[in-house]
Amino acid sequence: MFTAGVPCGMRISTTICTTLFAGVLALPIVGLSQRTTPAPAASPVGTDRIVAAARALLRTLDEGGRGKLQFPFEGPQKARWSNLPSGIFQRQGLRMGDLSPAQRAAVWSLLTAALSAEGYQKVMEIIRGDEVLRTGSAGGARGGRGGGPTFGEDEYYLAFVGTPSTTAPWMLQFGGHHLAINLTLAGSQASMTPSLPA
Repeated sequence: MFTAGVPCGMRISTTICTTLFAGVLALPIVGLSQRTTPAPAASPVGTDRIVAAARALLRTLDEGGRGKLQFPFEGPQKARWSNLPSGIFQRQGLRMGDLSPAQRAAVWSLLTAALSAEGYQKVMEIIRGDEVLRTGSAGGARGGRGGGPTFGEDEYYLAFVGTPSTTAPWMLQFGGHHLAINLTLAGSQASMTPSLPA
């Protein structure tokens, strides 16, 4: 169905993304048509909050954990994302199932800082739904790593592409089954594309 030249699915996706990332605050959103890296500008309170939460998470990790989390900004990780389950798509980054309770709490704090309340709730509902798939599937749906798809809250990954900064560009990636968040920040500008919430 088309309304004013906009397919229904596009309106729904735009609404979901707007809801998810309303907490990215009062940052100007850079759209798909803007292909250049945004010029760094004065950092708003929202960017400061996100960077502080990212740095707090980094402090909970040892060198090996930081090595799994951080990727070069100009490297290939920017294009490595999917909303397919583990076992079908091999993610890189910190796997939630490998984190301590304190490290998981730091990830949730980071997502709370980066997303609107509604966006955070949506992410948690997607993750809970995936946990239902894991516990309700025959054999726990524990395939993965060559044995088929793997579901559950442990199968979500976090990566930083670039170094968290209030001025220089960097990307926060968080994803798993039915969820792919790619949030690029550069000073007071933010881009949430591409992102695929369920």
